[in-house]
Amino acid sequence: MLQNQPKAPPEPLRAQESKSLLEIIDAKRFTGLSGDSRTAQPGELFFAIPGKNQNGEAFIPEALARGCAGIVAEKPCPAVPKNIPQWLVPNVRQALAEAARVFYGFPDEEQKIYAVTGTNGKTTTAYLLQHLLSGERPAGYIGTLFYDTGQRKFPAPTTTPGAIRLQQLLRESVDGGGRAMALELSSHALDQKRAYGLAVDAAIFTNLTEDHLEYHGDREAYFEAKSRLFDGRNGCVPQKIILNGDDPYGQRLRTAVSGLGAEVYTYGLGEASDVRAGNLVLRGTRAHFELSFRGEKWPVESPLPGSYNVLNVLAALTALLATDRFSEKILERLRNFGGVPGRTQLLSRRGGISVLVDYAHTADALAQVLKMLKPLCRRRLLLVFGCGGDRDRAKRPPMMEIAQDWADEIWVTSDNPRTEPQEQIFSDLRRGLRGSPEKIHWLADRRLAIARAVEAAQSGDTLLVAGKGHENYQEIGRERLPFDDAEVLKAFLSRRFPTEDF
Repeated sequence: MLQNQPKAPPEPLRAQESKSLLEIIDAKRFTGLSGDSRTAQPGELFFAIPGKNQNGEAFIPEALARGCAGIVAEKPCPAVPKNIPQWLVPNVRQALAEAARVFYGFPDEEQKIYAVTGTNGKTTTAYLLQHLLSGERPAGYIGTLFYDTGQRKFPAPTTTPGAIRLQQLLRESVDGGGRAMALELSSHALDQKRAYGLAVDAAIFTNLTEDHLEYHGDREAYFEAKSRLFDGRNGCVPQKIILNGDDPYGQRLRTAVSGLGAEVYTYGLGEASDVRAGNLVLRGTRAHFELSFRGEKWPVESPLPGSYNVLNVLAALTALLATDRFSEKILERLRNFGGVPGRTQLLSRRGGISVLVDYAHTADALAQVLKMLKPLCRRRLLLVFGCGGDRDRAKRPPMMEIAQDWADEIWVTSDNPRTEPQEQIFSDLRRGLRGSPEKIHWLADRRLAIARAVEAAQSGDTLLVAGKGHENYQEIGRERLPFDDAEVLKAFLSRRFPTEDF
C-alpha cells in the first residue's frame, strides 16, 4: 500500500545553499529538468538555453510562472526572486547534458553505447547495429528513423534528441533489460552538446561530404563538429574509435586521435585498413565479400546493395569486433537483415518496372545510389528528386549534375521546401544544367511529379524517387503536411496496374 502513496515534495531550496548544482540534482531536490518554458512543470529546474534568435533568459519569467523551483543560466536574471536558487554556468547546453545524466542515474554507463556520426551512412550503420545486437537481449536505436528503447518506439522529430529526452530514452532502455544502444549523433547535436559527457563504448565515423553548411558555414567547421565525438571535446574519449580508412576525413581523424588512449580501428576496401572487405562481388541487390581482421577471415553475405553499403556493413562489423560482440551468429543475422526503411527500398515490380525510394539528399549519396542502380537497369533509369529549402544551397548544382550523369529521364520537384520559395530552389538547381534539357521536367508539385514518372515508366525501367525515404510528411512553409513517397507511389501504381500484386 505504501508504494502507491504519492512522494512527498522535496524540501524547498534556499538560494544561499552551498551545494553544487549536480549534487542538488543527484539528491533529487527537483521534480525534473526543463529546457522549454512552454512545457515546464512545477518543481522543475529550468535551463535557460541560448537560442538562435532569442536568448533563453527571455523565457525565465514564463518558467517561474509555471512553478519552476530553480534556474540555470549564463548570466544573472533580475526577474528571479531571492527565494529561488539560480546557478550561473559558462555553457547552459553543456550543464543541461551533464545534469540529465545525473538526474537519470547515468544510464549510458549501464549499457554499451555505439555512437555513429558522418554525412552519409549513419542511419544504415546504426539501424544495422541494432539488428545485429538484438539477439538474446533487446538492443535500442535512436536516430533518423525513430527512437526505439527495445520496449517502445517513438517518432523521431530530430536525428538526435535533446539532452533530457536522450537520457530518458537511455534509462527506459536499461530498465527494460537493454544492454546496447545504437545512437546516431548528428553534427547539430554535437555542436549543441546534447550528448555531452556520454560514455561511448564505440564511436563510428562513416564519411564526410558537403551537407548542413547553412548551419556550420563551411566544410571545415562541419568536420570540426563531427570530430568532437572522437577527440574528447564531447566530454569523454570513446573506448573504441572506428574510422572509415577510405575517407580522407577518416584519415585526418586517425591522426587527430592518436595519443588519446582509445583503441582505434579503421575499416575499408583498401589494404591499409585494419578491417577489410576482400574479393568483393556485387550480385544484384546483394554483396559477397571476405571479411579480414588480424589474420582471420570470414565469408560475408550482405543483403544491402552497392559498394557504399559494404562500407556501412564494415563499419558495424568493425564496431562489434572491437567490442568483442562479433560471432558467426552475427554473420547469420546479417544475412537475414530486412533492410533499412527508405534506404534503397524496393517497393514494387508491377508492370515490369522496378520502383524504389531512397533518402539520398546529398550529392554523394545520390551519386552512390544511382551508380549502384544503373548497371542493374534492363532499360532506362528514371529519377524523381528535389532539394530541401532553408538548407545548404551549395549542394544543389552538384546534385543536378549527378542526376544528369546517371539518369535517363528526370523529374525535378519539391523536397521539403520549408519557407524558401520553390523557384529559388529550382534556380539554384538550374545552375547545374548541361547536356540534354529535354530529358528534364520541372514540377513543383511532388505528387504530380511522381504521377508523371509512373506514367512514363515502361517495362524494364527502374524508377527511383529520392530525397525523403522513410519520411511521411512534407514541410511546406512552417507546416508538416502528410506525404509519404512510398504510399503515393503505390497509389499511382495501383491505378495503372490494378490487377497486379506489389
